[in-house]
Amino acid sequence: MSRKEELEELFERLESDLNLSQDQGARIRHLLNDHMRQRKAIRQEQDEKEARKQAIKPLVKELRKNIGTVLDEQQEATFKQNKDQYKALLRDN
Repeated sequence: MSRKEELEELFERLESDLNLSQDQGARIRHLLNDHMRQRKAIRQEQDEKEARKQAIKPLVKELRKNIGTVLDEQQEATFKQNKDQYKALLRDN
């Protein structure tokens, strides 16, 4: 599966699980696209897998925080509950 397909799968899961409004969906899609651009830049700069992993960790933390600001309390609780599933979809293979 390509990175673009992984991103789309993650977005569809978030949209479905969290019952996102149109505005929330647009904002989260923007956040995900920015996140993937940053990951791509790191993958191009870092040859070593462990160095890549360490460089991406703060990006993932920032993404979770930014997504949380878009969600209401119930959505955020569901997001936190399912975070490991979402994280698995973003894994850097």
